[in-house]
Amino acid sequence: MDLDWLNTIDSLNFLSIFDVAVDIERELNISPSEIVIPLWQPIIKFPQLFPGDSIGMRDRYCEGRYKAINFLKQQGVIKRVEIHQPGHRWETRIGIRIDNSEFRVVMERLRQEYKRRHGSADTITASPADDPMSQLLQVLSRFHAAAIELRRRYKNRPTLDVSDEYDVQDLLRALLALFFDDIRREEWTPSYAGKASRADFLLKGSGIVVEVKKTRPGLAAKEIGDELIVDIARYRQMAACKRLVCFVYDPEDRIANPAGLQVDLSRTEDDFAVDVVIFPKR
Repeated sequence: MDLDWLNTIDSLNFLSIFDVAVDIERELNISPSEIVIPLWQPIIKFPQLFPGDSIGMRDRYCEGRYKAINFLKQQGVIKRVEIHQPGHRWETRIGIRIDNSEFRVVMERLRQEYKRRHGSADTITASPADDPMSQLLQVLSRFHAAAIELRRRYKNRPTLDVSDEYDVQDLLRALLALFFDDIRREEWTPSYAGKASRADFLLKGSGIVVEVKKTRPGLAAKEIGDELIVDIARYRQMAACKRLVCFVYDPEDRIANPAGLQVDLSRTEDDFAVDVVIFPKR
């Protein structure tokens, strides 16, 4: 079996393949006659593949595992693939058939390659803390806590009360500066339906654009969703935007079903991804 691709495949794709192969090996040791692995794996073995939890991140993680399975099938490592999808896309399970002896040879080569790239089976070179998306999600997840702390000033000195979308943008920019050196607001998105607008934040160098929304009376789930549909279509045309993160700040819990809104609008395409994140979490 030709395994020359092991020396040339890029790091993330290699980790996706190794991630899947470890699951297949585990099933092979327990139930060699019926190997079934889940597409979504809640125990993340390699943080580089899942640097932060969001709807889009889960979709990309599952997509990477599915592509890895198909790649191994193309290389002859996997002989047959059967897809079992009982409900939500993350609940998909993959039935796999292999030649046991051939697979164990490939698995040994995968382990050798992993050790060559990472030093040992116990070390991983990249830290999820260094990933731009992970840093951004960390900021967004702690945004509400920071907003509350700003209210607690010594002797009631004046502070920033986050009461509207502009306040959210001001505080978010200050927090982003802790992790990102080049934060731009002067980039204009292409015209959509005769209108053009300025991106809230472009994290230059990472291809990430952050769009900010804050709920208020009259601007809840439906209105936010309608606005984001237009925003997503506009940013899709923006060459510098490879990933759009829509940060919805909902401190009064005006969105009845935040998970549903996130699932409906988050997506992953070939060269463009959308993550809708709503904080604070309930």
